[in-house]
Amino acid sequence: MIHVRPNLLLCLLALALFFACNNTEQSNKTLKDSTVVKTYIDTSIIAMAPAPQETSADTSIAELNDHILTQLKNRNYSALTQFIHPGRGVRFSPYGYIDTLRNKRLSAAQFEQMIGSSEQLFWGEYDGSGDSILLTGKAYFERFVYNRDFLNAEKTSLNKTLGRGNALENLHLVYKDHPYVESYFSGFDKKYGGIDWCSLRMVYQQLNGKYYIVGIIHNEWTS
Repeated sequence: MIHVRPNLLLCLLALALFFACNNTEQSNKTLKDSTVVKTYIDTSIIAMAPAPQETSADTSIAELNDHILTQLKNRNYSALTQFIHPGRGVRFSPYGYIDTLRNKRLSAAQFEQMIGSSEQLFWGEYDGSGDSILLTGKAYFERFVYNRDFLNAEKTSLNKTLGRGNALENLHLVYKDHPYVESYFSGFDKKYGGIDWCSLRMVYQQLNGKYYIVGIIHNEWTS
């Protein structure tokens, strides 16, 4: 049997405790250094992240809108057929207030037939007089769709209303969560003080990854 002197035993215990503390301190230092490095790396990655860009959906809608306005400017109305929503059709509103009962709504097939016809159709009522808007398809487009050079509008916005008159507007109620592009002119003759402003809103809806027109809203000052 081995006998260990008490003093020697105390020395051995002290040495063991010293090395244990030293190892723990070294481990903590290593962990701390690792955390610092990781934090530095993560911060670097965040710093290198690109700034938010315009989404591909926004770009797609803007490009589509420009293409459609180009066709309207060239009076190539039949080209609009392929962009009309297959299920909902497209509603035409001569003013900012959308009358879901009286504004004309056409499918792609109905639109194609209408645009080549000389028949006058009911599109709503004229502001002020209340008289019926009875126009052929082409005449309606010249008065209540592309009556200005909206392809080269003074201002263009995505999902933001620019032109506002004194009439009620319900775009965000009728077309809730639908993307739309507004092309806007603040006026054309200074003597009118801006009440001759005019805008065109094209409302879209996505179906199977493609955007279609569901609403064409002409807007101007109303009495």
